[in-house]
Amino acid sequence: MRRRGKRKSPPAEVDAEQPREKIIKEEENNNSDDERKVSSTEDANPPPKTEAEDYMGMLRDLQHKIMGLKDNSDLQKVVQLIAETGRYEVSAHTFDFDLCLLDRSTVRQLQDFFSSIS
Repeated sequence: MRRRGKRKSPPAEVDAEQPREKIIKEEENNNSDDERKVSSTEDANPPPKTEAEDYMGMLRDLQHKIMGLKDNSDLQKVVQLIAETGRYEVSAHTFDFDLCLLDRSTVRQLQDFFSSIS
């Protein structure tokens, strides 16, 4: 007996619990290695930031500046600006506030303050 070429593998077994449509879809998805091509310009040009993303980034930057304050008089000025809003809580050891709850005018004043001490 002579063999010619390679033998084809037997067809994949069908799971009796899976509906026929699901099996077909899985087989179609298995061939997607070459079909999905990503353009290199997608990575080079990320989508523009939204105004909300820019604002949140600016608030994170402001948070880092506040956390980095070493001078007590500078820290007192920040506390004073935030205290004027009424959006804070005081505990035995902390002055707590949420930058996201401050109005834009107060955020602008904080930015101006940090610009003046830099």
